[in-house]
Amino acid sequence: MGARQRIALTVGLLLLLAGIALATGLAGRVDHDPRGAGASEGAGPATPAPDAPSPGGPPGDSGEAPGDAPAPAPGSSVRAPIPPPPGTPVVAPGTPAPDFELRNLDGRPVRLSDFRGKVVFLNFWASWCYPCRQEMPEIRKLVAEEPDDLVVLGVTTSDKASPQEIKDFVETNGYDWTFVYDEGSRVGRLYRVTFIPTSYFIDPGGIVRARYIGPMTVEQMREYVQRARTAGATE
Repeated sequence: MGARQRIALTVGLLLLLAGIALATGLAGRVDHDPRGAGASEGAGPATPAPDAPSPGGPPGDSGEAPGDAPAPAPGSSVRAPIPPPPGTPVVAPGTPAPDFELRNLDGRPVRLSDFRGKVVFLNFWASWCYPCRQEMPEIRKLVAEEPDDLVVLGVTTSDKASPQEIKDFVETNGYDWTFVYDEGSRVGRLYRVTFIPTSYFIDPGGIVRARYIGPMTVEQMREYVQRARTAGATE
């Protein structure tokens, strides 16, 4: 092998390793309000979107009927085909949560600001996303505890299933928190959602206190809800 071929091979291997490191660092990431304790930490690698049996799939997927999803690796997430608009800033902890209005699964308008004064657990998901569906029973446990000051808002994004199909899916599985339908992934782009599930924890004053990429356990959810609750009470 000549010198040029060896150099080209070395450069190719370095680029491959750098790409793997970048992809691994994005998934399972937790961001906290910089004014509080905590720093970024990893929860697991991102995984490619499998052929999920679901009401609807990502663009280009045929979609199938709802079904049981095999459990992915803990902390995994899938890439959502939501290209953010150029120049849109990342919604980071410590910044105001951008307001939006979407329709719920009955067609009624819902605004994020309607829930001012409560902690909001904002969860971006899709019915074709295995890790999202792995996480939903954990969210159901949190909702069953009925904390008075908490609103769970599920944003169905990057999903070609109709609102009625999503409604049938969540009712069949007993998911009785508020869901809104992000047609065209407008709010997903606003929040720079690249992997799903992605969750934001917003304090009663409308400030983002934490962001988590990947599925969570109910224990993790309780922790981030409490952080948002405490941060809102001290300001």
